[in-house]
Amino acid sequence: MLDITTHPTEPFSARLKRMREAAGLTQYALAKASGVSTASLSRIEAGKRSLTVKTLARLATALHASLGDFDGCTHG
Repeated sequence: MLDITTHPTEPFSARLKRMREAAGLTQYALAKASGVSTASLSRIEAGKRSLTVKTLARLATALHASLGDFDGCTHG
C-alpha cells in the first residue's frame, strides 16, 4: 500500500511524484501504464501543467490508487 497519509496538504505535483516513487515506478513506466506521455507526466510532476479528471483517473489507476488519495492536495 502506498504511503499517502503523512502529507495531507502537499502540492498535487509532489504527491504524485511521491506516490510514483513509492510504487517503484519511473516516469517512463507510469506514463506507459497510464497512457499519459512521459513529457506530460514530467510537466505535471514539476507543477507546470494542469491535468484533466480523466488524466488523473488514468494515473490513479496505474498507481493502484483512488481519486480520493489525492484529496487535500494543494494546487501546484
